[in-house]
Amino acid sequence: MLIKGFAKFIQKNPTFKIKLVTLEYGNDFLASKKLVKELNIEDYVMWLPKMCRKEIMSIIPLADLGAVSFSMPWTSGGVLYEYLSMGIPFLQCDTDNMKNDSSIYPYISANNDEEICGAIEGYIKNKDFFINSGEIGKKWFLKNVVQIPMEIIINEIES
Repeated sequence: MLIKGFAKFIQKNPTFKIKLVTLEYGNDFLASKKLVKELNIEDYVMWLPKMCRKEIMSIIPLADLGAVSFSMPWTSGGVLYEYLSMGIPFLQCDTDNMKNDSSIYPYISANNDEEICGAIEGYIKNKDFFINSGEIGKKWFLKNVVQIPMEIIINEIES
């Protein structure tokens, strides 16, 4: 879905300078490479080799916009926390429950190709909104994933 949404953006904006950076990771990266070729967007996609998380963490700050998952909505976990911890705004699929949950971190809802394309266009038109979303996400992460759990651990140790 991400690749097709990205391709839609490229079709609408063929002269725009943009890159999708992804890893040769997972069971379906070869199928993804094939899809990139079929959609004729190879010049817009950079494939990095499978690498350790510490190496991935060093390149995440270079991203303007992240992507989490488009097949199953997640509310915690690796890539999601990596983007939040670094203040990078990101796209992900979601559910109505997530959209209505005011306690959840900020993210850009993208449940299909059109919404992914629209989110990329939205970023270009209103970068400040997305940058602010990333900053709010980082504060959310520090409070909910670092501070509150640490307080619980400290309280348990001290009691």
